[in-house]
Amino acid sequence: PLPFRREVRNRAFTKTGLKVLFHLLQDASLIERTQRELAELAGVALGNIPQVIQGLRDKGYLTSKKEGGLAWQNREELLQRWMIAYENTLRPSLMRGRYRLQGDWTEAPLTT
Repeated sequence: PLPFRREVRNRAFTKTGLKVLFHLLQDASLIERTQRELAELAGVALGNIPQVIQGLRDKGYLTSKKEGGLAWQNREELLQRWMIAYENTLRPSLMRGRYRLQGDWTEAPLTT
């Protein structure tokens, strides 16, 4: 029988990938930091970082430099794609709900 093979999907545009991309799009030099630093900055698990980076490579947004390290490609296109994915994927999960006070909020007692 054939061995079971899990389908590997691109993690760059998942909720976690979008969190990482948010920081990478703000500061392109972060790609030169360690994966541990990037995970801490983005608030994601360390194991996600290589998968996000591989996803960006697979889509052609990151390439290897001759001297080592990674180089950005098509950052403008990546930003556009991030904005669409944020709207459809990440933003809905960030919305917890809408709340309002009963009565006039200006008369609510405030303690300092």
